[in-house]
Amino acid sequence: MYICMRTTVDIPDHLLERVRPHLLKKGLTLRSVVVDALERLMRPNETAFRMRDASVGYRAEPGEEVSASQVNAAIQEFNE
Repeated sequence: MYICMRTTVDIPDHLLERVRPHLLKKGLTLRSVVVDALERLMRPNETAFRMRDASVGYRAEPGEEVSASQVNAAIQEFNE
C-alpha cells in the first residue's frame, strides 16, 4: 500500500496546453509523467547511452566540439 503526499505544482499554462494532447494520445496522466520523471531523477547513475557512429566522412576527436556552421558545411559538401 502506498502512502501518498498531496502537493501542488505550478505548471505554466502554455506548457500544459501543449502537453495535454500528447498525454491524451498516449493514454497517460500528468501525475504518471511527473512520478516517472521523479523516479528517473532519483535512480543511481545508469550507464550513459552511446550512439553508434553514423558519420559520413568527418570524424571529430573525442571531446572535440563541432559548431553548427561546420555541420552545415559538411552537409552541403556531402550533398554537392
